[in-house]
Amino acid sequence: ETEEEAREYFGSEFVERLNGLLTSLDKSQVSLFIHGTSPSLCPKICETGLKYKSPNLLATACLQPSEFGEKDIEYKDFEGLLNWGHKDYKGLVIVAVPIECYYKEGLWSHPQESDYPEYGYDYFINPEFIVGYIDVENKKIVLNPRYKRQHDYTGLEPDIDLYHERKDMTNEHIIEQAKELLGKLKQDNETIIRETPNDEEELEDIELEEVIYKVEDLNGLFNSLTLTDGNEIGEERYKYLIRQFSYYSKLFQKILPEMPTEEDLKRRDEEYAKNDPFASFVQAVEDYNDDFSWDEGNPPPSI
Repeated sequence: ETEEEAREYFGSEFVERLNGLLTSLDKSQVSLFIHGTSPSLCPKICETGLKYKSPNLLATACLQPSEFGEKDIEYKDFEGLLNWGHKDYKGLVIVAVPIECYYKEGLWSHPQESDYPEYGYDYFINPEFIVGYIDVENKKIVLNPRYKRQHDYTGLEPDIDLYHERKDMTNEHIIEQAKELLGKLKQDNETIIRETPNDEEELEDIELEEVIYKVEDLNGLFNSLTLTDGNEIGEERYKYLIRQFSYYSKLFQKILPEMPTEEDLKRRDEEYAKNDPFASFVQAVEDYNDDFSWDEGNPPPSI
């Protein structure tokens, strides 16, 4: 489904309600994560908490975009909600992580005895951090009555990826730093897009020998996808990647017909050998070495 089709699936009332909920939470100095699971498990998670094997929320949850309270949220990935990337789950649990959990407070409970020792689920996020869940099949948002913004952090352990201790900071400082970083990333993406070469002009001038470097560039582009934080790609980055892959597709369509075939290379080597006596000698030695083997009649030399 396209984004437009996904919005039609959920309906305008659902879209409006989700945007309103996300906006309200965004203004309360929390960051939001969505964890996919079976819809049948969602009520239990709201009641008892979200259980994990290790204190690492990003292991199975996706960080959602934030406006840091500056403007209303307009959610742009309903297609992602409809077709959840992990096992196409239809129960989407919404977790609100307070900003203070990034630099001075814990998030995870770690009881001495696990409810599920056979599976190793030793950590869990308390129900008071669980906003509720989205039932994708029934197109509804279910709020958790146990959710609250203020918490007693006593005994909670920090998240191993999200937490970086900064006792001299405040929520406002953290938010300002995050906004500056996102602004820089957006500016960098715009620069990358602006400086992307004109496809048609470059394809006209490219030489066959340059293709090897283009292959290396393409490999680097694929590797960069593994560095995407939280399995998310921003809109500008997405546009940039589409343009780049389109360019490489056109490049290889143009250059492949000009590449020498295996037969062409064989004929070239034969012609080279005819005109170069030393090349013929090297080939003769290689043929001899291929056929020669040490045996009782030809023992290896002693050292």
